[in-house]
Amino acid sequence: MTKTERETGLRVLAVTDVSTWDDAVWTQPRGTIFAASGWGTYKARRGAGVERLSVVDEGGDLLGLAQVQSRRRGPVRQLYIQGGPLLTGKGERHGEAVLRTLLAHLALGPLDLLVVDPTRTESPG
Repeated sequence: MTKTERETGLRVLAVTDVSTWDDAVWTQPRGTIFAASGWGTYKARRGAGVERLSVVDEGGDLLGLAQVQSRRRGPVRQLYIQGGPLLTGKGERHGEAVLRTLLAHLALGPLDLLVVDPTRTESPG
């Protein structure tokens, strides 16, 4: 558990079941093909590591989703969140904490590059 997770009570969980992931993505009003499992599968075939992450609160309620693509180029790690992160209705009220929790989980190093492309998922949260 990261310091951020202890402070906020939020935690990041890996989602390995594709149907569970897709159900969660398509339930969100801003869900797009870029956040769906098929896009992650396509990117994995093109050489990216793909991790599907959910952010939940202490009660287990879903607050956010992020499908993270990663590639390593020597000492540099490139991370790409395309079509997200998606915030749920409850997550909208805790958007900053959700993003901080995701960032803490990703544990970016000084040479790492994170690109976030919301692609129609932008929200006030």
